[in-house]
Formats: sequence, C-alpha cells, structure tokens
Amino acid sequence: MMRLFNWFRRGSLERSLDRELQYHFDRRVADLTAAGLPASEARRLVAVELGLAQVREEVRDVWLTQWLRDFFYDLRFSARSFLRSPGFTAATLLSLALGIGATTAIYSLVDQVILHALPVRDPARLVLVDWNGDDLITGGIGSFNLMPYPICRALEQQTRIFDGVLCRAEIQVNLTTGRDAKPVAAEIVSGSYFPVLGVGPALGRVIAPEDDGAPGAGAVVVLSYDFWQAQFGGAADIVGRKVLIGNHPMTVVGVAAAGFRGVDVGAVPAFWIPTSMYADANLDTNEDLLKNPVRWLQILARLRPDVTPAQAQARLQPWFKAWLQDSMLRPGFPMITADRRRDYLASTLQVTSAPQGHSPLRRSLSQPLWLLFAATGVLLGLACLNVAGLFLARGSARGREIGTRLALGASRGRIGRQLLADSLLLAVAGGVLGATVAPLAIRGLIAFLPHELAANALRGTLNFRLLAFAFFASIAAGLLSGLAPALRAGGDSLVNSLRERGGSGFGGV
Repeated sequence: MMRLFNWFRRGSLERSLDRELQYHFDRRVADLTAAGLPASEARRLVAVELGLAQVREEVRDVWLTQWLRDFFYDLRFSARSFLRSPGFTAATLLSLALGIGATTAIYSLVDQVILHALPVRDPARLVLVDWNGDDLITGGIGSFNLMPYPICRALEQQTRIFDGVLCRAEIQVNLTTGRDAKPVAAEIVSGSYFPVLGVGPALGRVIAPEDDGAPGAGAVVVLSYDFWQAQFGGAADIVGRKVLIGNHPMTVVGVAAAGFRGVDVGAVPAFWIPTSMYADANLDTNEDLLKNPVRWLQILARLRPDVTPAQAQARLQPWFKAWLQDSMLRPGFPMITADRRRDYLASTLQVTSAPQGHSPLRRSLSQPLWLLFAATGVLLGLACLNVAGLFLARGSARGREIGTRLALGASRGRIGRQLLADSLLLAVAGGVLGATVAPLAIRGLIAFLPHELAANALRGTLNFRLLAFAFFASIAAGLLSGLAPALRAGGDSLVNSLRERGGSGFGGV
C-alpha cells in the first residue's frame, strides 16, 4: 500500500533523491580535487564510481514495484496512442459502453429486487414464519404465507427462539389532508415492528408496543420519509399534526428513517399505523381480525444469535400443534370432517431466512431478471470479442513497432502487458461511459413494469454497489478483450514481427 501511495508523491521523492545524490556526488568530487585531480576528471571518475543512474533505478524499485511502475507508464503510452486513433477509440468505447451499461442496468434491478438486504439492524437474523398446510378452515384472504394475528402475539412468548416477533399487513386506506382525500398504500404493523427491525425515526418517534394495545386506542401514524417529503414538503412541524385516515383522526408521531421503505420490495407504504387501529382505518371489514384465526398478516421474527432457522422450525412444531388443537376448541370454529381435521392438525410452521424481507414481486421477477442478466452477460461477452478483434487488427498494423521493441530488448511478456494495459484503459473508460448512461436504461426498464411497482418500489439511480459492479465488469471486460492480442504478441517471433512490415519496403525479404 505504501508503494502505491509513493506513486502519487513520486515528484517529491524524485527531488529529494536528486538532492541526496548530488550531495554525495559533490562530496566525492571535492575529495578527489583536494587530492590533486582536475575537476573534470574527478567528476568523470565519480560518475563511474557511484553509478548514479543505477542507484536511481534501485531506489525507485524500493519506492514502487517495477511491474506497477511499468503499468502506469503503459497506461500513459496507451492514452497517447488512442488519442492518435480517434476512430478506433470511438468504436471500442461504444462497444464496451453498450455492453457494460446494459449489464449494469440489469444488475441494478437484480440488486434491488433479489440481492439487496433490508436497511435494518443485522438483517441476516430475520426470518419469515409461514403456515404450511390447510388454509381453508382459517379463511386465508391473501398469499400462502399469511398468518392469524393471535399466532403473532403467541409467538412473542417464544423468547428462547426469537429476540422479537413482528407482524405486518398491506392495506389501502383513504387519507384526508385539508380538503383532499385520496387512497394510499399503508401498512398495519404490530407495536414491535420498528423495535425488532431496529429502525429509528428521522423525526419524532416510531410506533412502540404501547401504541398497539386495546382496539382503537393507538390513533397514531408514522410517515415514511419519502411520503413526508412528497406530500408534506418535509415540513419540520409535521409531528403532532392530525390526519384523517378512513374517517378517523390520527396523530402523526414521527417520520421513519430515510432509506427505510418497508420490508416488501413491491409494496412501499406511505405510512404505518398500529394493528389496534385496523378496524378504524379499514372501513371495508366487519371482522374482528385481532381475535379470529383469519390469516391476513405476515410474520417476521429476529432469531436469537445461537439459533438457526432449521432449529427454530423444529422447536416450534410441538408448540404449534398444541395451538392448533386449542384453536379447534374455541367458539366459532367450523364443523369439519375427520379428514379435514387430520389435514388441519398436520399443518406445520415453516421458518425461512429473510434478510431481504418478504416480496411477491421478488418471486414473480426473479427468473426473468436472472435470464435478462445472463443475456446482457452474453452481450458483454460479444462486445469483448468484437473489441478483441479490433485489437488484433490494430496489433497487425503495429507489427513493425512491436518488432522494433522486441529487437531493442523488450520481452514478449512486456509487450503483452502493454496490450493488456491498452484494453484495460479502454474498458474502464467504456465502463465510466456505460455507468453514466445506465440510469437512463434503468428508468427505461422500470417503465415496462406495472406502474404501481415501478413508481413505488424501484429506483433508477446509481449507488456504490452499482459503481463497484461497473468497475469490476470493466476490469473483466478489459482482461477478456486484451487476452487474445496479448497472447498473440507473446507468440510472435522477432523475425515475423519485423518481416510483417519490412517485406513491403524490400520486395518481400
């Protein structure tokens, strides 16, 4: 690392070295002239004796390894060479920019939908708890992994398995601010939602367990950061304001941290309200969903550090079987046949790792996105082959130059490294150009998705992960593009390299 740092301060080091060598040179010349030698003869002898040029090279090798110094020199040589060949440079830059830009754009969607972990505390310990079995009895009203609210509260007692349990449900509510009323996407969450995720407020406070008590008692709302900016202009006095949600007045108690947009990539809420306010916020339901075993919530939990998802799943089964048997004794449980009873009691809980949260969008888009990513990878590979062909043609045109360098003592490996530096420089430049236009491509891809997903869930902007991906894709493209020309340069003989151009001038020697 110090040697790499020395490259950027080599001017200062060179001046210091010159002063040091000049001091020793002058001292030795003074000694010889004092002994009676003429000044000119003394300087000649000292120059031979000290070998200043060799000393300089040895000291430079201590500052910076030879290969790295050669690499930077190669990059400077390549840059000057490309400036003299604008047509070749433009063609290769365009090919690489298209390949890298397209691959980066698709990777952006892959990262957002599939790979990116939630911006919460220790997301690797989050798990999704699913009901695996008969759901007709309990009246499931959504996707396969919805759960009854009573199970969520009961799981909170499993403190030997979980450090915390939360539940959440998506909901459409009417929001009235001033004279305007409009439907917005919101989330019903348990009081443990924010504490379990470890998400704090950007302003005010978040929903706490005490807000999620008796039905209708927690008339509070926490706005998402984006909604606060878009709907209220980032008003600093938002905390304490009253808003009308489903004809029920609620108090804004805070704004969630910037960057937190829920746990579902495809459903970004405008705000969060406690589960105790479900009936007040949603005027379309007459069911007491907080007591009945209707499956309408998703349950996520934070595992204890010493528990794995498989261990948690195994430990929960006896408790869940007892819960199923107890639920059949409760008032309102439907009459069922013996077969249905057996199927119901055979239901199990499934615990799966969920560092990226839960997302139906991920399930529907994962395969198409991976296929698109593979296709753009093939496109980038074809671009590299095209650039490699251009470099091979350029290498043939530079045959005499390469032959001359070989004749002057350059090794074939040295020539190959020069050609690799050529391809790496153009690939990185193409990557910069591709990353610059990638946001436009990302927004174009998002435009093809359903508006409710594209508008809320995905972003067409660059971030550190995308820039890092574009950089490594550029390096890989540079190595692939320059490998064939470098190998060819290493295999050409000196005679063939010189003959390639010499034949035209001497009648074909």
